[in-house]
Amino acid sequence: MIPLSNSSDLVSQLADSGLIRPKAPGMGSQPYAIDTRDAVSSVFRGVAIAAIDQWFCEVGNHRLAAVASSGSVLAALWAGRHNEPFWNVLVHGRRTRGLRRAIEPDDNLAGHTFVLLDNHRRTGESLSTAQHMLEDHGATVVAFGVFTASDDDGSDLPLHVFLPHGEIMERFSAS
Repeated sequence: MIPLSNSSDLVSQLADSGLIRPKAPGMGSQPYAIDTRDAVSSVFRGVAIAAIDQWFCEVGNHRLAAVASSGSVLAALWAGRHNEPFWNVLVHGRRTRGLRRAIEPDDNLAGHTFVLLDNHRRTGESLSTAQHMLEDHGATVVAFGVFTASDDDGSDLPLHVFLPHGEIMERFSAS
């Protein structure tokens, strides 16, 4: 796992704004929660955009694809700020209405390189599924990026963690 060079600052911004909170009992093994529904917070939006900006500085300029739906929320924040496109990968199946696509948009993928974004990596299954879906359309995925991750890293590609668990625990424990 590769932390972003500015990850400490990002964690501090969220912690100082009260956006890292105790998780309800029975809601997973980690004692804290950072929820993409906090996108209504200007601080969260700023942190999300800054994290993705820094990620692009560190991995190079590639197309952005996101695992639906939490990864797509994060990608949409960044894309909206910069007026850039992103691709939405529906790993749980095609839409049942409209164009019934599994990747949105599903054209102009072949021959392009992508970085793949999600909110959290626990087992890596969603990222791996999305990677294979993009590759089946002729794209190449060069890196994964997640806001948080479990300590287990079984990724075949570089895994960039924007808000490393250790740094969150340090700030969470101190508050």
